Amino acid sequence: LLIKLNIFHKILISNGSRRTYEGGILARYNRTRRRDLFRFVTSLVKSFI
Repeated sequence: LLIKLNIFHKILISNGSRRTYEGGILARYNRTRRRDLFRFVTSLVKSFI
């Protein structure tokens, strides 16, 4: 994951779309976090049932 982010970072910095890149990474990160949280909660609920 870190290596991928680093590659993306280099590509997008060279493209000069710094702000778009940061916004996109933040959005993607938040989406992933939300999905992981959801998965965690559902697994927790399943373990209780």
